[in-house]
Amino acid sequence: MGRPRKTFTQDVYEFVDYIKKEEDYKERTIRYYRDEGACIFSLLDNHVREGIRAKDVTKDDVFKVLDFMRRNNYAVQTMKGYICALRRICMHHGNPAPQTTKIRWPQDMRPSVDWLTQDQAQKLIDCPKTPMQEMVIHLELCMGLRRIEVARLRISDIDSRRKYMTVTGKADKLRLVPFHPDTGAVLSHYMGYRNALVKVAVSKDPSAEVPDNLIIWGKGAQLSAYSQVKLTGFDKQIKALIPQIGIEFSNHTLRRTFGRTMYRCGVPLATIAKLLGHESTDVTLDYIGVDLDDMGSAMSQYVLRSSAVEELLEENRCA
Repeated sequence: MGRPRKTFTQDVYEFVDYIKKEEDYKERTIRYYRDEGACIFSLLDNHVREGIRAKDVTKDDVFKVLDFMRRNNYAVQTMKGYICALRRICMHHGNPAPQTTKIRWPQDMRPSVDWLTQDQAQKLIDCPKTPMQEMVIHLELCMGLRRIEVARLRISDIDSRRKYMTVTGKADKLRLVPFHPDTGAVLSHYMGYRNALVKVAVSKDPSAEVPDNLIIWGKGAQLSAYSQVKLTGFDKQIKALIPQIGIEFSNHTLRRTFGRTMYRCGVPLATIAKLLGHESTDVTLDYIGVDLDDMGSAMSQYVLRSSAVEELLEENRCA
């Protein structure tokens, strides 16, 4: 008899075993690759090619499974999570085809919906970063600031004693944003880095001007705030971390993720709107991205149930 055929499940678990031993991933990230990997390969096996293995997945297979998910109303972020796991697992097994497949993601019910999953957001928070990257990502992902608001933020806007920031939003409207539980530690770490930049500049030129902006960059005796027009400096800080996360995202993705995470934690829409600086909760709904996954979850929590159906379910459980 020949050797038993290697199944896609074994491919997934081989990869999971590898990252457990060779890479410093947290349990939630390991669980993410295990669960998302099992789901996407199950879809491939059931709806694209039976018996498919990681080394055999082609670009055509990727497009076919995407087409299946789109026709069955999978949330865009769910599809992105599945494809991210597929790419990593296939690369581990020597197959770069999914990684090199260019995908144009469809819009998800509203044009502005885009966010990170909880596991992706946590991975971004936990991955190694420079003090500046850590500060920028914290302000956008954990406090919901726009990148222009990060650029405008000044040292004098931060009240560490009362633990809030005065944020200058659109049309120069001010709002108070309370500290996240980690803000004090992140801010302290960044200020150590910022003070070192200032010290170097002043040592080279005692008359060097020190901007009041929180986020600054330094080169020798020159200290500058980031441009509040192009904002490309903040884009570069974010883009440098994309390979570590394995999924494309932007500064605004982080802000939307903040709003969506708040929503899923049960925070009222009106409160989320105030934190984000929105004029109305209608705008906030675009950010939190209530999709089919959320609606399905809501239906499962609905309390009005038929007693007859409950009796049938109980009979089935006992059978």
